[in-house]
Parts: sequence; C-alpha cells; structure tokens
Amino acid sequence: MAHLADKYRSPSPDPPQSTHSHPSDAGRPSPITPQPHDNPLAYLSAGLPTIQVQTPPAAPEVSAPEVCPPPPLSNHFAPAVAPPPPATAVTDAESTLRAMQELLDKVAPPDNAGPVAPPVPPSEPRATVRPAPPLRQPTLLERAIRRTLAEPQRSEPFRQLADRLKADLDQVAGRSILIAGVGPASETHEVILQAAAILAEAGEPILVIDGDSSRRTLTSQLELREGTGLAELAHGEEPDSDPICATSFDNLSVLPLGKVRLPDPAAVANRLAAIVQSLEESYRLVIIDGGHTGERAAPALARLCDATYFVVRLGETEAAHAQSALRDFRAAGARLLGCIATS
Repeated sequence: MAHLADKYRSPSPDPPQSTHSHPSDAGRPSPITPQPHDNPLAYLSAGLPTIQVQTPPAAPEVSAPEVCPPPPLSNHFAPAVAPPPPATAVTDAESTLRAMQELLDKVAPPDNAGPVAPPVPPSEPRATVRPAPPLRQPTLLERAIRRTLAEPQRSEPFRQLADRLKADLDQVAGRSILIAGVGPASETHEVILQAAAILAEAGEPILVIDGDSSRRTLTSQLELREGTGLAELAHGEEPDSDPICATSFDNLSVLPLGKVRLPDPAAVANRLAAIVQSLEESYRLVIIDGGHTGERAAPALARLCDATYFVVRLGETEAAHAQSALRDFRAAGARLLGCIATS
C-alpha cells in the first residue's frame, strides 16, 4: 500500500476538485425512470427509481448431533431486511413490486431532462493490479450473509439488487457507488455486503469501503477495529501494512474506516478523490458505505462516486428526511440513480 500512501501524503488545501463531479440532475438525462408521484413508494424515495429488498423469514434451524448451526441473524445485530413491520405506506406489496419492476425495466428521462443520450457501452473489465488477500474465518455477520445467500428464496431480492446496480453502472460507464441510509432506522451495511458478495461471485474483484464515520458498523461487524483504513489514508499517513483486508468471500475485500477520525472531506477532497480513483484501477467495483445521509461526510463522498443510492426503511423513514437528503446530495453534485427500500 506504500505506493498509495505516497500519493496521499501531502496536504490538500485546494478547493474540492473531483474527477467524478457531475452536473446537476436537472440538465442530465436519468438512466432509469423515476417513480411517478402516484406510486406508493414515491413519497419515501422522493420520486427516485426504487428497488425493494424484502426477504421472507429464515427457515427454522435444524440441529444435528454434535453440530452447532450458526446462530440466527436476529440474535446478533439489527438486520436491514427484517420481516416487514405494519406499515401504511404500501397497501398491496405484490402489485407494487410488479409496478416497480415495470418502471425499473424502462429507460426514460425525467420530465425536466433534455434528450436521452445514447447508452454508453459497458466498460471493459480491468484486471486488478492488487493480489487478492487470503481468505479469513467468517465473522457472525458474514455467516449470516452466507446463510441468506444459500437460500434461493431469501437471496433473490439481493440478487436482483446486485443485477440492477451492475446494469446502472454499466450504463453510465461507472465503477464506484455510495450507498447512504435516510433516517436513523435505515441501515446500509448488510444491504451493501449482500450485494457485494453476490457481485464478487462473478470472479471480478470487489471492494467495500467503510465511510460511515459515526457508526463504523462495517469495521465493527467485520472485526477490523484495530487496523488502519480510509481515515488514515485521508490524513495522508503511510500505513505500516496494506489496510485493505480480506473477507471470507472470494474476490471481496474491505477497506475499514480506521482507528482515527475521518477528516473533513472538504479539506482533503483532492486526496479522497485520488484514493477512490486509484482503487477503481484495482477493482471492478468500489462500494462505499456512506452511513446516514445526515452525516457531513456522506454528500462529499457521494460527489466522488459515479452513482449514489439511498436506503429507506418502509414504515419508518419519514418523507421529509428523504426530500432533505435529495436536496443536499444534489447540491453537493452527487449523481443519484435510485433508492433501495428495505423492510
């Protein structure tokens, strides 16, 4: 990692400059169709194209002699996709899902956009220049992810999400995504790891970055609290060893947040942009956990990425929070491509 650290060592007091800066949404064609205002999910997603991730409950565990099965997911941490609570936002789940699928299959600009640009050919995969770190023993979170992916019915919503993310990025010729939760009830870490593990199944290297400076959930759940990470690189420190860590999944690595506080992204914008750009050269896809949309770092990190998605929790996320986040991220120059609704 020394070659990366040398690049980031010098301070970067310049005004924010990004190789991924985007014009405002008003003048740019949207690659996917926004939700119409009469759609039941439109009030939550602020009209953004919405993917609903709703998994059926896990099958009961069957114990065997002298074998202890992995503990249930709900006993260890709050899942981002728990069984649906009573909610008044969606009255007919099946018809809503069908309507959303029809909307997401279309490619059309919003009403205030100009002519639709021709689709951008998918970018050719670039071989990683970083050797894959050896796999490690799975954590409780990774065991829970594996259990979900092993059950076709429960994993199907996440596989549809992974397919959608890849298709959207291919359409905009992008390689980096930021995912941020709207409101305190919208968790992002499990959605990100589920989708990343599925994308890594294709054999191409995927990197997940913990950019949640307040909660550090990915760093904590993956038991990487003692290592250096994004925060140290953003400060320009040279790590003693490669801060990028292995997971228990093939082709999936993670850059933890680190042990120090993440600096103000506006003060180190150029260095952060160089970090993201360098990692894009080594990985087919870089996914950043932006934490909550209300965090100061989230819009700034989103501006460095090719695409941004919001996570909203049905029955708990308030529409005012979604509208406020939409305004803040667009003002920061983020490219918002959709919303992920969990329950």
